[in-house]
Amino acid sequence: MLNFQKEIERILKQAGDYPSFRLDEEFSKIFRISDVLLEVSKTKDAIAIIIGSARFEFLSLPYNLAWYPIQVIEGDEVISIVINYENGRAYSARNWLDFWDKAEEVAKNITDTDPETLVLEHKQIAEGIAFEQMSLWL
Repeated sequence: MLNFQKEIERILKQAGDYPSFRLDEEFSKIFRISDVLLEVSKTKDAIAIIIGSARFEFLSLPYNLAWYPIQVIEGDEVISIVINYENGRAYSARNWLDFWDKAEEVAKNITDTDPETLVLEHKQIAEGIAFEQMSLWL
């Protein structure tokens, strides 16, 4: 069975963006895969994957590399995952199978595809570093 997270991570590794995705607090990239756009964005502990008309939202925990699904939105349909976590482990979920089916359907479409980066990532830099770099210009 295919794994949605592994396919997205494979694309990020293939594009050379995986270390930045894992280590930076904020990350955003858009890729073209065949005729579909894939947007991967991350803020501190939230991950959003937009592919075609579907938006998958996940929670990322600092002590676990797995993504915890929150919801998938496609058109007017919203499949919210209600998960009860205990000590970082999910022990019950409602709508999990619907989410899984949608994620697997998307993963099958992007398996073994080559991504093309469309937008360069934007990184914020600390104020001190910016002033140090500006002083080099003088």
